[in-house]
Amino acid sequence: PVKLAEYVRGEAGSAVRSFGPFSGQVISAAKESLRGAIMASSPRLVEAYLKCEILTSSLGLAGTYASIGSRHGVVSREDMREGSDIFMVEAFIPMADSFGFVDELRKRSSGISSATMSFSHWACNEEEDPYFVPKTEEEREEHGDTAVSIPKNRSRKLLD
Repeated sequence: PVKLAEYVRGEAGSAVRSFGPFSGQVISAAKESLRGAIMASSPRLVEAYLKCEILTSSLGLAGTYASIGSRHGVVSREDMREGSDIFMVEAFIPMADSFGFVDELRKRSSGISSATMSFSHWACNEEEDPYFVPKTEEEREEHGDTAVSIPKNRSRKLLD
């Protein structure tokens, strides 16, 4: 919490002078009004994605796709190098899911695949509302009345 205070150094030591009786109330009111405005605008989560370039042979291709899929990745391109058995797979993986990806990739492909990762872009998931609460009768029938019965979507899991 932010407190408005002035520190004055005197001969007897330090003293604190407050800026008035309403200084804490102004910050609390500003915080609550900002939070209310953000929640009224239907906020969405913006997530960082990494570009992952993977070199593998045809023997490690199945393990490569399994690793990308388990991390919510999307394959954007796959090319085969001419005159060899080497594939270059380009995928985009959410940064939150990328930790331990290279170890998993090597494990699933028996050490055949190698990857390089770099930041690619930010993406907003427009469909998932991290603060979803069923309001209409149809939503209550589909998801239940209580917040406990609502399955958490990916955006909510990332916020928690």
